[in-house]
Amino acid sequence: MNKIQPILSCIVWVSVLFLAPVFSASAATLALSPASGVYTTGSIISVNILLNTENVPIAGADIRYLNYNPALLQVQDENTTQTGVQILPGALMEVSTGNDVDTVNGRISFSQVMAGTLTSFTNNTGQTLATVRFLVLSAGTGALTLNFTSGITIDTNVVDYLNKTDVLSSVTNASFTLQSAPDITPPSSPTNLTVSNITTSSFQLNWIASTDNVGVTGYRVERCQGSI
Repeated sequence: MNKIQPILSCIVWVSVLFLAPVFSASAATLALSPASGVYTTGSIISVNILLNTENVPIAGADIRYLNYNPALLQVQDENTTQTGVQILPGALMEVSTGNDVDTVNGRISFSQVMAGTLTSFTNNTGQTLATVRFLVLSAGTGALTLNFTSGITIDTNVVDYLNKTDVLSSVTNASFTLQSAPDITPPSSPTNLTVSNITTSSFQLNWIASTDNVGVTGYRVERCQGSI
């Protein structure tokens, strides 16, 4: 009996070791960078989607969806050889399986996975999954929001390599103050000023109108002392 007892204990211990399920902590994060700022119409906002797996091995990540207001922002196409509009993929994982911009409804979908089933990706700092460049069209508040519900893979998610579950714990959205660009170009001067129909109480002025890149709102007429 003294020789058999250690062997039985070893068998029980090994059984527990191999039957215990493997759990991954829900720790990965996605963040938009920059998350804020002030931009003027006509300028470009370059936004990085940063992925941090917090050392959890993953098989891939889905952006479904990144929402924006198409009346204020316009996504710039990074691949003119394909139809539609695409954003710029990062190089964290080998295969970009989805890359599409719905320019009407203002939403972006993007997916990236490892090339083989036996490989995974892991990091412990925010690195660029993809980059989106926006042209500022109009003044307003340019909000960028990621659809995200913890623990499910039908929206924005990060898939754990071992258990194939969503390990995305949080997202950081962005909001930008969009302002009209200042008008620094003066209008042209009016020309060919003429005076006609002069009376003791009135006269008529005529001129060729000024031109401007934005528009002329009015004219100021001044009368010099001693003039008609």
